[in-house]
Amino acid sequence: MGPDPRTQGELGLSQSLSACFVKDYADLHDQENVLRWIQVMALMYDDPDHTDHLVLMTEGEAMLQLGDEARAYAAFGKIYALYGRKGFAGHQKRYLEMLFKQHPSGA
Repeated sequence: MGPDPRTQGELGLSQSLSACFVKDYADLHDQENVLRWIQVMALMYDDPDHTDHLVLMTEGEAMLQLGDEARAYAAFGKIYALYGRKGFAGHQKRYLEMLFKQHPSGA
């Protein structure tokens, strides 16, 4: 028998909420809470090493919004190292372009 669907649903909700809190606090330019919720989000996604695409992209976008370009580039660079160009789709392609402008020889 598989996992209890209620538990799975609660986990999915917790994951979604943690990502939303990161984005909401970034909108408020509250770096302390952004950093706190990035860690919570990584825990919710069982991603202590920050290798999950959503965790990294959310972190990178939040850091860019807060003006912390170094940390944003670090997150985007890790996405590129793990997923290559496929890690950047749609509106995210601009982050890959920014990354290559920052490091012209490759990310």
